[in-house]
Amino acid sequence: YKKNGIALGKWLDNQRPSKRKVKLNPIHAKQLEEIGLVWENNRVEAWNKMFRMLQRYKEREGTCSVPHNYKEKGEIALGLWLH
Repeated sequence: YKKNGIALGKWLDNQRPSKRKVKLNPIHAKQLEEIGLVWENNRVEAWNKMFRMLQRYKEREGTCSVPHNYKEKGEIALGLWLH
């Protein structure tokens, strides 16, 4: 998200590693937490979701060789994630 030349997502992506490295001011960290910031972003959750989808695919198909364009109904493309 970018407004008035400020890239909010990029700024937020910089705050997470700053907190992990204990470089973020604790007052700022608390302010972010008070408005609902989740320090671990959705990447871990998204990766786990895709991994579970791959597990189901392997159980069903017997292989992890997913076609590049394979997509389960209502889901993001598992094939793209793997390739």
